[in-house]
Amino acid sequence: MRCRRLFAVAPGSWIIGTMSTLRLFIASSATFGAFALAAAGPGCGGSTSTPASPDAGPDIGADTGPALTDAGFDIGVASDAPGSVDTGAGTDSSPEAAVPTPAPDYAWYVLDETSGTTAHDSTSNHFDVPNIANVTWGQGASFDGTGGGGITMVDERYRTLPLTITAWLRPRSRSDGSIAEGALQPFPPNALSGDVPGIGGYGMGLNVWSDGAGGSALAAEGVDTCKQAGLCVANQDVGDAGPACTMPQACNAGFVGGTEYFVAVAIGPASDAGPAPEARVYVDGQLWDLTTAEVVPSTSPVTLALGEHNGVDGNYLTHLYFAGRIRDARVYTRQVGAAEIAQLYANGPTTQAPPAGDP
Repeated sequence: MRCRRLFAVAPGSWIIGTMSTLRLFIASSATFGAFALAAAGPGCGGSTSTPASPDAGPDIGADTGPALTDAGFDIGVASDAPGSVDTGAGTDSSPEAAVPTPAPDYAWYVLDETSGTTAHDSTSNHFDVPNIANVTWGQGASFDGTGGGGITMVDERYRTLPLTITAWLRPRSRSDGSIAEGALQPFPPNALSGDVPGIGGYGMGLNVWSDGAGGSALAAEGVDTCKQAGLCVANQDVGDAGPACTMPQACNAGFVGGTEYFVAVAIGPASDAGPAPEARVYVDGQLWDLTTAEVVPSTSPVTLALGEHNGVDGNYLTHLYFAGRIRDARVYTRQVGAAEIAQLYANGPTTQAPPAGDP
């Protein structure tokens, strides 16, 4: 049996423990005073004491055990429940209730792979995107805009408002911008997309083209006019004279090929009655477009495409695919606020996935 020692201290407080480990339980706010030392159990020997206050208990004999130091004290707060007892370190047999770890509120594609055809979700959701075609790895996932990308299945939270999509995008100048392809013009959201043909969804894309008159557009599906068909552009309407795009053939939002941008589309919750959900589009941490969003119909399965629009709508031809590099792409099941968006931009892109199980 281990030697256990009882220490009586200031009124309302007491210590119990072994010589190697002491547990201090403070049952009142009384200031510590002098204390008395008592031995309990075989092998403790006698005891010595320092002068004790009248409330600290009797002085009992001489202590022959090893000298006490501050090292190894395990300090806690005593329970206020009547009859609570400290059974000593390592002897508490009360089972602790298992607390399940909640699923992360986002899917996260760092895109730091160096080979293969799978983009791994760095959260415990494990919404990995398999069978990615025509991808080149290196500080992100790069696509040539003529084919490629991949699709995975996610749960219904990633098609339900509120929702936020963020990614670091470096578009490559392409030469097919003057060609009208598909229902969403001039380009569909082809970087990260939850679109379902004929039903719609939420997504983003950033395209720059040099043919014809040239131009650039940030597509945010489910936001503003980008709803299944028509002009699909998040127009800068904060702090400027008006929209940069009024028709697909005359659209230049000022983006430059080969330049990396941090893009975020944050959509608020839906309501059964009242105004349409709020939508905020950010570029490099700053508000770019303040508008509204639609509530898209539910569907099953729920898909998420990386590097392409939806993988099956051939009417888009090459517009279906993103041209450029994507890294640190995330889809949140909440509306990320302006301060957090600004901080994500200030932090820069995550270039290395955390160890498994960290998020």
